[in-house]
Amino acid sequence: MWVLSMLNTFAVALYVLAAVLAVLDAVGSVLWYRHSSFAVNRRFMQVTNSGLSTETVTFPRQKIQFGCARTNPLQRRAGTATIQARTAAGVGGTTVRLIDVSAEEAAGWLDWLKPRAA
Repeated sequence: MWVLSMLNTFAVALYVLAAVLAVLDAVGSVLWYRHSSFAVNRRFMQVTNSGLSTETVTFPRQKIQFGCARTNPLQRRAGTATIQARTAAGVGGTTVRLIDVSAEEAAGWLDWLKPRAA
């Protein structure tokens, strides 16, 4: 009986932990949706991934080695895309990505990414 009582207490604790983690995940998702963004100007790009914590990366346009916009079937249906920019920073390079950017903004970003005379 004592072992079953301990197992029951452990199971209840796991259910409470799962509920708390689900609430934190929902709050993080809403914050990510509201505060994640990217910005570009003539010389720089900035990507902000937010949520329960915030990461902002700023890098010069001329340091971008490769960039693309990708979509999966769910994103195509929603009219969104994932943008990725690869730079030579770090040992193996660094890829910065922002998920669920509107398709129009992703197309504008790809146009901005095309090489031009400075």
